[in-house]
Amino acid sequence: MEKKEHKLSLVGLGPGNIDNLTLKAFNTLKDSDVIIGYASYIKLLKEIPELDGKNIIAFPMKTEEERCLTALELAKDADVCLVSSGDTGIYGLASLVLEIIDEENLNIELHIVPGITAAIACSSLVGAPLANDFCCINLSDQLTDFEIIKKRLEGAIEGDFVITLYNPSSKDRYEQFEDIIHLLIEKLGNNIPIAVVKNAYRENQETYPLLLKDLQPDEIDMNSLIIIGNSQTVINENNENVYTKRGYK
Repeated sequence: MEKKEHKLSLVGLGPGNIDNLTLKAFNTLKDSDVIIGYASYIKLLKEIPELDGKNIIAFPMKTEEERCLTALELAKDADVCLVSSGDTGIYGLASLVLEIIDEENLNIELHIVPGITAAIACSSLVGAPLANDFCCINLSDQLTDFEIIKKRLEGAIEGDFVITLYNPSSKDRYEQFEDIIHLLIEKLGNNIPIAVVKNAYRENQETYPLLLKDLQPDEIDMNSLIIIGNSQTVINENNENVYTKRGYK
């Protein structure tokens, strides 16, 4: 097999701040020649003094394919990091990079460095709601048809999964989010425990447990993550933590 002299690393930065950056991610970034990412992710990296002097390239929103193509091109002559928030394989750019590599039959040494995804980060802030089987559903219909999203949500409800809702609402999708809330109440009832986390591990972080009936749709935005409990999820007596029983007793 032909030796690959340079490499592309896909690095998950974790949520919110550099405290949640894994050691492997930090070392990969430190050893790279070029770092590419969305501008808000790049802003986090400027807090790391070890990255001073790196060739760091920031892209605006909705440039996912351009970021991937640039990273793949530069990786022919240098060690490149393409960064995503959370984990690069969960609603990140890893699948797009792999798709381009397959389509163009590229000979690139690829490393995928995992990161802490939002579901795990937010769960840690409100207790242990993900203690048993759970699933993640992205409510943004930018890349997935809304009817497919609803079908997946109905399947998760039927399976009694704890459900984490990524990108739940925006100005353009407010009515869709209201439809989702009505669906959840219809299938699960008013009193299912949930947790809302906004701006996880960032400035103005908010966390609060509540019952589904008390959720206010107009308080939810793209910086929110909602964890919907299942039949074994409870809110403790002090109303501080949400957790899902595993059946130890």
